[in-house]
Amino acid sequence: MSKHPVNSPEPAVVDLQARIDDAVKNNKRLKICGSNSKSFLYPGAATSDGMPPEDLYVDYPGVVSYQPSELVLSVRASTGLDEIHATLEEQHQMLGFEPPALGDAASIGGTVAAGLSGCARPYAGSIRDAVLGIKMLTGRGELVRFGGEVMKNVAGYDVSRLLVGSMGSLGVILEVSMRVTPQLPAQAYLHVRCNEDEAFEEMLRLRKLSLPISGLAYDGEHLHVRLAGSEIAINESSPSLADFVPEDANFWQQLNEQKLAFFADAKNLWRIVVPLDRSIGSRLHGDRIWDWGGGLCWLKSDEPAAAIHRAAKEVHGSARLFKGSAVAGEETMVAEPVRAIRARLKQVFDPHAVFAGHGLW
Repeated sequence: MSKHPVNSPEPAVVDLQARIDDAVKNNKRLKICGSNSKSFLYPGAATSDGMPPEDLYVDYPGVVSYQPSELVLSVRASTGLDEIHATLEEQHQMLGFEPPALGDAASIGGTVAAGLSGCARPYAGSIRDAVLGIKMLTGRGELVRFGGEVMKNVAGYDVSRLLVGSMGSLGVILEVSMRVTPQLPAQAYLHVRCNEDEAFEEMLRLRKLSLPISGLAYDGEHLHVRLAGSEIAINESSPSLADFVPEDANFWQQLNEQKLAFFADAKNLWRIVVPLDRSIGSRLHGDRIWDWGGGLCWLKSDEPAAAIHRAAKEVHGSARLFKGSAVAGEETMVAEPVRAIRARLKQVFDPHAVFAGHGLW
């Protein structure tokens, strides 16, 4: 693991360093905050003594560099996703992992910390695949940079990926360098009415074909297919999708941002990542939507946490309470080897336990 010191920190960074230094000296805990669009993901941010941590707000916006010909964008952590999308749109480029904002004013720092990828994840790669480098503050207040701005620069590359999905537990993300992708020239949206068994049969069939699929989801009534690529490739897909009828793009926008009616009520919402295995459906009790071609299940259920984790584990998947009330015993579901690795990483990046990130990270 290599790191590169970063010289001459800006005033905003100096202020953050001062807060971290004060926390170390006075045994305080800090909760990293940005626009708070992902704050619902941090129910475990209380400190070990039961006292709430102090908020550490990061206000550090702006595009650092953009190289369209190299497909690389570097931005500060508080830069909004809307600004990033607009910047890339001018060059007919995009973030391939289709990050869900899940709220107004979502920033890239919170997006990376949450580690969430959207509907295109199985077809265009994840947010972890896109991150090339990260500048951050550690729990000692050290300003360090890992990775670089090109794929060839592998120095510390895996360390940058470790920050993706770290849920504010390891340090303050200040700057992110990412790989971007060209926009695809054409898209098509189709759906067909079917039951869940039929949907899984069809998803298995479509996975075996060379189609330009960029989204595949089942909402309980319809199997939805999104195609993206050249006009020729999309037109040549028609014979394989003869039973499907056209629809507009609304379903995919609403699914990615969790604005479908399915997500509106107050039931516990679980995010379950599994291999494509239809048997998982019989093990999960509750309403569900399947994304990622059957690889991601959004489950609304009041079942005990242990039952849901057990069902996911039986098919070599993983489950996480995404929204809802705290579920007793959820922490015990983290495998001991994973818990041990996370503890070692925490000791390296944040030895004084300054950052009160998500307890299940």
